[in-house]
Amino acid sequence: MNDYIALNRPEKQNWSVSIIDLNTGQTIGYSESENQTAASSIKFFVAGAVMEHRDKLLEKYSENQIDQLLRLSLIISDNDSATQLISMLGSGNTTKGKEIVNKYCQEHGFDSTFLGILFSGLDPSGTYNTTSAKDTARFMEEIYHHRLAGSEKILGYLADSERLAKIPSAIPEGIATANKTGELNNTQNDTAIVYARRPFVISILIDEAEYSRAAIDIQELTRLIYPYFE
Repeated sequence: MNDYIALNRPEKQNWSVSIIDLNTGQTIGYSESENQTAASSIKFFVAGAVMEHRDKLLEKYSENQIDQLLRLSLIISDNDSATQLISMLGSGNTTKGKEIVNKYCQEHGFDSTFLGILFSGLDPSGTYNTTSAKDTARFMEEIYHHRLAGSEKILGYLADSERLAKIPSAIPEGIATANKTGELNNTQNDTAIVYARRPFVISILIDEAEYSRAAIDIQELTRLIYPYFE
């Protein structure tokens, strides 16, 4: 993997990669703890915070409302739905909602992850959103093993993801995946559980990306890794 990245990574691109064998917990990484632009990968942690605070949210909002927003934020990466969830966490105050998400990340050891801005252009005074391949891959590992609140529901939505052009498209037909992408003009991210013979997580985050090329690089690196688990 490191040889592939060394040969294929353009000079200015920043890569963060983490691979976890879900049977053994063994991890292989490349700059896996490096802070990267989160883009919509931050929605993992919004979902985690929502599920951890679900009982409190149900005092004010309906189960159907929460679940529909969570579903849309994960399967089609809907920005407005994620922003609404953050507002709900803060009882209508998005600043407080962001604080709750960041506290969730701190308490669970997602040390590279920080929610600074919202998704719908309503937060121009914010700073930035960051994460790392280590954090995103470990989040997937934790929900796979049902160690986080709401793991089963979150995993079910990720299995229904409609954003399949990166990691899932490089997996052989008939092998199930659950994934969440993130993308901006110069960012290409994807993190997935791959239900191979030996299930594994692969997270590839690319900053300063040549947009179309980076998506292809994610596919090619996935194809390189997959046979080791099959």
